[in-house]
Amino acid sequence: MFKLSLFIGLLPARHSLGGGGGYCLPAIALAAAGVIGLLLTPPSSYAKTPPPSLSIISPQERDQILGDTFTFSFIVSNFTFTDFESTKIKKPNTGHLHFWLDEDQKTLENAQKVLSHDAIVFKNVPPGPHTLTAEIVQNDHSSFSPKITSSINFTTHLSQTTTPTPTPIPIATLILEKITLKQLLTIWGVLLFIIGFILYLRFGRKRFLK
Repeated sequence: MFKLSLFIGLLPARHSLGGGGGYCLPAIALAAAGVIGLLLTPPSSYAKTPPPSLSIISPQERDQILGDTFTFSFIVSNFTFTDFESTKIKKPNTGHLHFWLDEDQKTLENAQKVLSHDAIVFKNVPPGPHTLTAEIVQNDHSSFSPKITSSINFTTHLSQTTTPTPTPIPIATLILEKITLKQLLTIWGVLLFIIGFILYLRFGRKRFLK
């Protein structure tokens, strides 16, 4: 607007004053108005703040995760996290994060709220395909226009655990674990009787026969 006004203002006037071929007064006034308009224009009208952006960096699309645990991490730019409980008024590029894991209907009620850039660890995740969706929202939980969302699909699998090989246990240890002290004393008594009887048959009987 300013360039057009200034250009028009500097056009030579067909009807000059005094035949000197100068510029007419209305044209000069129009050029001056263009300069004043440029000076009074606020800087915000020239440089607009870029909108926030969101990217999920973990897990990645079609990841195959072994086990029931994974870490959800993301990158947000041109955005300031605030606590929606204490700050409910909407401000430019300010708010928090909503995310959903395996939710067909993504609502405010079933959304998990995040107030910082910190990563989130999920545990006890059932095996199978999963969908993780995240959205940057304003302080009053409303979406930006257009919506700023990111979504990825991944799969978790049961971890393959190796069955430990049992350590062999000596038979004597098994026997001692199964019997009581009374039974053990009885066994020792029987063994001593048998040993004594064998010794008698071998040595005592010969001496008795003589």
